[in-house]
Amino acid sequence: MSVVGVPITATPWVGDTPALSTATTIGSDVWIGFGAIVLSGVSVGDSSVIAAGSVVTRDVPPNTVVAGNPARALGPRFGEGELTVHWHALRRRGVRLAEDPAMGRADG
Repeated sequence: MSVVGVPITATPWVGDTPALSTATTIGSDVWIGFGAIVLSGVSVGDSSVIAAGSVVTRDVPPNTVVAGNPARALGPRFGEGELTVHWHALRRRGVRLAEDPAMGRADG
């Protein structure tokens, strides 16, 4: 079968192939905008923001705002002092953080 002069062949499988995918890690307090895509194997750090429609192809450091296709860092979500205050407020509310660069590993 061909479409527009390009041959299309049948494949032995359709769908996900677990052997080809690696774990994707999303940290705590992460905002992911509508329609954003995070590719397999990518890690998104705590308190990061992924803008709507972004395609994340690389790891996102903690406290980083990313946008675009491919997603690029726009800057920090919080200043250093603000980040510490924000995470202390989250802990008081019972939110467990995966990683806290100001305070070390989260308990638990």
